Amino acid sequence: MEFIVNMGKDKANMFLRALWSQIRLNLGKGGWNYQPHKVGSNNLIHFGWLSAEMLKDPLEVSIKYKHKGSIFTISLESSELQEKEELQKKVEVSIQNAMNFEPLVNKVNVSSYIKALECPIGTSSGDNFSIHPTDISSLNILSFSVLGFDKVDTDSQAQVTLNKILDVLSVETQSVFFYANHDEKGKTTKIKEIETEDSHWYGTNRPILNGHFTISKKAKLFIDNIIVEENEENKRYLNACRLFHSAHKYNMLRYEHENLNIPEEFRKLILPNEEVAAVLYMSALEVASNSIKEKPKKCELCGNPIYSISSRVIKYVQGFEANDYAVKNFYNDRSIYLHTGGFFSDQSYIGTTIPQLDPSNASGCKSHIPMKNLLSISDVVSFCLRQHLQDITIGHDN
Repeated sequence: MEFIVNMGKDKANMFLRALWSQIRLNLGKGGWNYQPHKVGSNNLIHFGWLSAEMLKDPLEVSIKYKHKGSIFTISLESSELQEKEELQKKVEVSIQNAMNFEPLVNKVNVSSYIKALECPIGTSSGDNFSIHPTDISSLNILSFSVLGFDKVDTDSQAQVTLNKILDVLSVETQSVFFYANHDEKGKTTKIKEIETEDSHWYGTNRPILNGHFTISKKAKLFIDNIIVEENEENKRYLNACRLFHSAHKYNMLRYEHENLNIPEEFRKLILPNEEVAAVLYMSALEVASNSIKEKPKKCELCGNPIYSISSRVIKYVQGFEANDYAVKNFYNDRSIYLHTGGFFSDQSYIGTTIPQLDPSNASGCKSHIPMKNLLSISDVVSFCLRQHLQDITIGHDN
């Protein structure tokens, strides 16, 4: 069965979310054999096969489009569907309801326990979220609003939003945040909310007051904004935050493994991680520096544009008067690691240093343990991202 729905790029995904919720409502719960692929020559995208309680055979689902990101028609096919009029009517109703999805959307408040590696967030709130400390150390209750069509859809959207908030909190505090275990619960404790404009702190001078992290006013505004809607600039910034948070998790596995209660045997399995962390830190800067709009230089021989990502990154860092020297060193080592397999060390240190030569190393000597200070580059990246956040939220606090 093929239906003309004619959904533009701005409505296509909301239509799909509404449709899956309507199918769950009308045909019963189910699941996906999700194997998406695109046939560009036919302007077709195949999702896979959708199962439901009322179906013996799964529905093969695909869409056709006129423009990328839009939906012109949607097709749901199975031999069972062709034979049973009752199922056809339920599918038709689901499609029709989903095409008029606005009345189906519900605003739901959700809460989740989150855990900080070092210390919890102090009381913080905005129009669309709140963070409260609990009587259990390092545990917070994070509450926020989500727009969804049913519980499955709401839970999925809540997971996406939760991850974004944790990534922003990581940049704001230069720390790491996790989901709490299911058995970790606490009672809200009353701590006065501290309003701060400070984002220029650096390194160990983190914004900790009475054992709790504080976050800036602009960060609260930004979290409020991304819960409601996102623009392209916010998406780019969030991607940079996600890369930073991932890098910092690897970083903390090295420096804070005891606080994470990670067994030594497991920690050894996941090392070395310095190179991975360095790649992610530099990638965070690459993504964030895309905000710099400038015409690339042209090749003198062929006239084609020459794109220099590294120079753009350095310009981005210099714009915040941060330590560009450290970034240059890490960027070079990161490139060597990615393109030639040049590791930061050979991991041969067993308690005694055995000096040897290595012409490929900048020092001319072999490195037995990583000599890179990952915390120093973490300082630079988080500092730049915090200042960047101040810029992209200008005009949103009135």
